[in-house]
Amino acid sequence: MLTKSADTLRITHHTIQRILERTNAKDEAEAIGFAKHQYTAAKIVYKSHRYPDQLKIQNDDTVLCYNEEDHVIITCFISGHINL
Repeated sequence: MLTKSADTLRITHHTIQRILERTNAKDEAEAIGFAKHQYTAAKIVYKSHRYPDQLKIQNDDTVLCYNEEDHVIITCFISGHINL
């Protein structure tokens, strides 16, 4: 499902802020690197039920919301099965 390169992947400012809040990323560059790594290491990819133009990219502890047409990560949240 994910056929585009992480090199050209865009990450919104909102996503960067959520990654900084919810992970160990220390700055914007690390947050962008985290998002790109999560994109390339995707374990589960599925269509969003609520937003048909989005895919959810799920890994062990985070989910990225991705718009394939615009090749952009819209936001990042903690997977529902994780207890913080």
